[in-house]
Amino acid sequence: MIREKRKFQNQPIGVVRGTEASADADTWKAIANVSSSIAGEVYRLGVEDAKQRGISEAEQIKLPALTDEGYFENVSLPNAGSVRTKAFEETLKFKMEKDIDIKMRTALVSLQSDPELKDNPDLFAQKASTFIEAVVNNASPEFKTYAQQIGENYQASSLIKVQSNFYKKEADEEVLFFQETALRSANLIEQLVQSNRLDDALQVIEQNSKAIDNAPHLTVPHKREYKSYMRIALM
Repeated sequence: MIREKRKFQNQPIGVVRGTEASADADTWKAIANVSSSIAGEVYRLGVEDAKQRGISEAEQIKLPALTDEGYFENVSLPNAGSVRTKAFEETLKFKMEKDIDIKMRTALVSLQSDPELKDNPDLFAQKASTFIEAVVNNASPEFKTYAQQIGENYQASSLIKVQSNFYKKEADEEVLFFQETALRSANLIEQLVQSNRLDDALQVIEQNSKAIDNAPHLTVPHKREYKSYMRIALM
């Protein structure tokens, strides 16, 4: 009996030949990966669209005066998802904070320029505090601290200007007062000299010169000028 030799075929160790079944599996896996990628992009675009819609809707809201009862009313979006709602709320919050800042500054600058208040620090502080208090009382809880801080900051800066106006007015009034006093004193001294009351005239000069020297808002040239009126009258 003749035995047929078996034939052996050499193949690289560890290499498995693909089959039709494994090829189909790879194809479906690739399709699944593409589908997932497309779905992810569609989701991302949907999220971005919802976010932009929320931002746009918040920017379209018109805000009234700070002291208006409707300013801090809670505004919500009906039938809005979480992304759109979050974008809307964050944008509206930023918009309101910016609006509070601008309107606070505008209101306090207006008070600072009021003819009745512009050089009256006490009255300005009273009016400004009343306005800020009204806004804070009207504000919703999440804006109360912010509104108060912004208001107090602008009140402080405006008060510096009002105090400056007050000191300038006080200085101007003092200059005018001593100028008028020096002129009246010069007339009096002239009359005393004509009446041979030289001692009285010298006493008037001494008293008024001391008052002029102690005046806090008079400059050195002012003091020299006003005292010269009386010395000239003595001649």
